[in-house]
Amino acid sequence: MEERSLKDKITTSTVTLFVAGALAGLLWFQTGMPVLTQSFDSSRAGWLNVGGFLSTILIMGSLRHMSNGNALMRVRTWMVPSFFLVMSGVIFSLHVLKPVQAGVILYAFSQYYLLKSYQEYHAERFIVVSFMFLGAASIFYPPLVYLALLYFVSMLVQLRAFMPRTILAGIFGLIIPIELYVVFLFLMGNPNQIYIYLDSVLKVGNFIIPKWTLTEMVNLGFLILLFLIGCVHYAHTNFNDKIRTRMYFYIIILEATGLLALLALHPLNYNELLPFFLMECSPVVGHYLVFSRGKLGDIFFILIILLSIAVAGFNIWTTSLHFS
Repeated sequence: MEERSLKDKITTSTVTLFVAGALAGLLWFQTGMPVLTQSFDSSRAGWLNVGGFLSTILIMGSLRHMSNGNALMRVRTWMVPSFFLVMSGVIFSLHVLKPVQAGVILYAFSQYYLLKSYQEYHAERFIVVSFMFLGAASIFYPPLVYLALLYFVSMLVQLRAFMPRTILAGIFGLIIPIELYVVFLFLMGNPNQIYIYLDSVLKVGNFIIPKWTLTEMVNLGFLILLFLIGCVHYAHTNFNDKIRTRMYFYIIILEATGLLALLALHPLNYNELLPFFLMECSPVVGHYLVFSRGKLGDIFFILIILLSIAVAGFNIWTTSLHFS
């Protein structure tokens, strides 16, 4: 019997999630303490920091539900939520509580029900719920409605569920939460918010190089690098998975690419789109971390850990400069 490597022991251990949570908590502490000691509104800022950590735990739970509920991993592992937790801790812009985090949770549930429709005779039952969650998520980030087009592509290509009743189910599912939101705004006497929502959907960012900070470029670049490594690895090893699982990962990769396209079109929405992309790419990176084999896989696993530490250290350094 082949002896398991250190990487295999880490990626399949239940302790990994608790270690990831502890590391994320320590990194949250790094951003919370300067705020509490130097901000004149320290009490509110501190609670926003704590709220950001709790909301990240909820997103992690919804991601775990999406991953396990559709059996994305063929072994028992906590690597997908662990990777999400660690990266959420490493990237300090994700620490503060924002309304868009509720949209990420809804988006994860939308993905769960979309994948559940695979080869279902009455796929419309899952499609309508999936699109309802997507429509609800778009309330927190309006341009997300464009991902409905990729949902329809997935229904046609991967899910084989593209038929009149599922198309109608998707359209109605997407519209219902938005209509309820519009009614709510009217009842609250705030109809101007409707025009803000529509403007956010229809407005396209300028096709210019975004003026991101060095920290933002480093964090996004690191995530994209890991995502690309995961995609290349999956392209070479997907024959090990069942056909159903392959279709699921193709959908996830398509959606993650769509989120990057939205980021290119709306570069000023970096902080809003980054948590969506991190949630979406976590299964792809997690799959690579668990199933990469050989000495090269072990080396890359250690290298990714070291790079994560380096990025975290860089973010701590830039944060200390900001508060000094």
